[in-house]
Parts: sequence; structure tokens; C-alpha cells
Amino acid sequence: MSSAKAVSFLAKKSWHTATMRHMEKVWKAEERAKAETKKLNEWKQELVEEREMEELRRAYESLTGIKKKARVDFIYSEPLLNEPSTDDYLLGAKYNEKGADNDVKNVRDKPGALWLDQPALSSDSIQDK
Repeated sequence: MSSAKAVSFLAKKSWHTATMRHMEKVWKAEERAKAETKKLNEWKQELVEEREMEELRRAYESLTGIKKKARVDFIYSEPLLNEPSTDDYLLGAKYNEKGADNDVKNVRDKPGALWLDQPALSSDSIQDK
């Protein structure tokens, strides 16, 4: 019996390193590791850029004396609209129906809008039939 025949059964084992399945697993693991290192390098680069921008902002503030507020004011500010808000309607403000802005009125004039004039179907009318 030759030595090649004696070890030929090893290629059929799942843990053998020469099987295609094993080599595919190794290749996929290496690709995942490459992608992970690439992502980490991108995050590190973004962090470096953010730190540089912060340093530049601080240098600008120290030179000019103008400090930028680092907060979000638009969340707490009043809306810029002159119309009443929904809270105003709840407190009793009158609803001003705008003729041109009302979608139902715009659709009512179009052909094929006869369904708007029909009464709404109720569950009772469907069950009677």
C-alpha cells in the first residue's frame, strides 16, 4: 500500500485544510477582516477630521473673540408661520378655511369626482344587502 493511498482519506474530512469548503471559509473570514479594518480606518479618519475642525474652531474663537453657541435652538423656537397652531385650535381659535388651499374643493371641480357627493357607506348598509 502506497503512502498516497494511506492519506487520501484525509481530503474527505471536514477539518482538512485542503478542502474547498475550508478554503472558502478562510477566504470569507479574511474578506470580513479586511472590510472591518477598512471601516475602522475610515472611522479613525473621520475622528481626526472632526478634531481638526474643532481645533480650527477654537483657534478662530480665540483670535476673533466671537464664540459660537454649540446648541440647537431651532427645536425650542416658535414656528415661523403666522397661522394658529394646533394648540390654538384646541384652545378655541376659529378655523379659517382657505378656498384655494382646500384639497377637497380642488378635487370636487374635477371630472370623476362624483363619489364625493355620495353618502358614506356604513357597516349597517352593507349588512342589510
